[in-house]
Amino acid sequence: MIKIFVTGGTGFIGKHVLEKLQNENKFHVVILTRQKRDNQEGLSYVQGDISNTSLISEYIGQSDYVIHMAGCKNDPKSFFQTNVKGTENIINACRKSNNLKKLIYLSSVGVIGKTNNTVIDEQTECHPNNEYEKSKYQAELIVREYAKERPGNVIILRPANVFGENDPELHLLNLIRKIKSRRFYFVGRGESHYYLNYLYVREISELVPLFLRSNARSGVYIINTPTSLLEFITTIKEILGDMTPV
Repeated sequence: MIKIFVTGGTGFIGKHVLEKLQNENKFHVVILTRQKRDNQEGLSYVQGDISNTSLISEYIGQSDYVIHMAGCKNDPKSFFQTNVKGTENIINACRKSNNLKKLIYLSSVGVIGKTNNTVIDEQTECHPNNEYEKSKYQAELIVREYAKERPGNVIILRPANVFGENDPELHLLNLIRKIKSRRFYFVGRGESHYYLNYLYVREISELVPLFLRSNARSGVYIINTPTSLLEFITTIKEILGDMTPV
């Protein structure tokens, strides 16, 4: 059976990825977690964190694939230690393994930061704007260096704003509430040119197993479903039965 080592499996995105992997019935997944958890069918939990270099080296050495999703977004004091140093620890463990077939790293489209481009793609230069974005970009550079050593074996995913079931930050729900209470307004002109960059969490959970199985070329992939803001708001208002103009 294919063995996968996962970090960040208990987070918002990670839980959905694990659910999909578990339903595949083709994988045995080992999840690194800080809190003790009971094993499930196809899922084994190992207590520890990404600062424990000997532990992660042991399990990565036994794995066919690594999915690195662990990260810190809300505690600036932990950005470097978790996002940068933690990723460095994972990469060093991957370097020691002779069995590893592929690494999937979950970055963020936020690493691009400020840009004057109307449309961005994977070749857009990165100018991260805040400490979180800078830490994720530093981590991504570490992964990219490793990708040069293992051509064809590294996938970097940059999701846009992720929403979905059990979203702790309630991204989409807060927007819907504003529309429902008629507190949402367009400011300025040219609203037909405004876009929302939202991504449904199950898009990622469907995509990760595909990358595990496919011969997709190594590299950076932005994951996004850009939608016209006007179309998006109009659709929500129709669902809510609200025909008042914005």
